[in-house]
Amino acid sequence: MQLRRLTIPLALIVCIPLSAAVAVAAGGSAPMAAAGAGLALLFWLLDEAAIALGRRGGAHQAVAASVGGVVVRYIVIGGLLVAAGLLDRGGFLSCVLTFMALFTVLLATRIGRGAAAATRGRTL
Repeated sequence: MQLRRLTIPLALIVCIPLSAAVAVAAGGSAPMAAAGAGLALLFWLLDEAAIALGRRGGAHQAVAASVGGVVVRYIVIGGLLVAAGLLDRGGFLSCVLTFMALFTVLLATRIGRGAAAATRGRTL
């Protein structure tokens, strides 16, 4: 696996303890912040699985994998966020804020990677 492909998961894995430390410093729940960071990593894993499925077949399978991947990602992540809210109401905000912050890191890294590949004349 190339180092470029490891950029996003490494960034998210490094952010798990960082998010817990920031949550403690801000008076939030460290375990729930780590759970939110884990959800961002899970989102990335589900996204990569959908991309891999889409690359296997033709155009119809790629569209089905893309749409199905979006549905699965949002059902899984939404369900886990609801479960986190039901389990720990006080730490739910830490979980959601951490997930949203790392989701933004994920998107920014992916966009940056795509821009860098485009300047080299290659696709992702």
